[in-house]
Amino acid sequence: MGMNGFLCTVSPARRRHLEEDPDLVHDLASEDVPGLLRLEATWDALDLLLSNRGEDDLLGDVILARHGRPIGTPGTYGKAMILTPERVRAVAEALMRLPAGLVRDRYKSLARAKPPAHGGFGENEDNEDEDVEELSRRLKQVTELFVTAAKAGHGMLAMVV
Repeated sequence: MGMNGFLCTVSPARRRHLEEDPDLVHDLASEDVPGLLRLEATWDALDLLLSNRGEDDLLGDVILARHGRPIGTPGTYGKAMILTPERVRAVAEALMRLPAGLVRDRYKSLARAKPPAHGGFGENEDNEDEDVEELSRRLKQVTELFVTAAKAGHGMLAMVV
């Protein structure tokens, strides 16, 4: 079974529920809740393209919320992390400034990644157009989710299961 990434907006009410019962974090991955975005296997490739696995301090929070507060029991890739509404706003602004062709421009870097991107992205040149299309679509969804959360004053939960 592969690792799958998730992002979920965190309203004040959802944050209270998660703080009261941190194990609810893992229930989010199996339910259809408003504000949930399933990244599936694209999470690692997106993290590489956006931040080179956290080298960019701000964009390193987009997929893995590295500067967030840990919550719940560890999953496949550590604990889920929650970003504050202020950090979500900063990340949303950074995402909105990204150039339109970022995925295509940085795609070749996936082939050089050590370890390779989870999900096989960048490993086969024959899949480049298909991969770029899928990753671009996911990045657009991620950007929309962060912008929506920022406008609502919500936090963001990130996890990999």
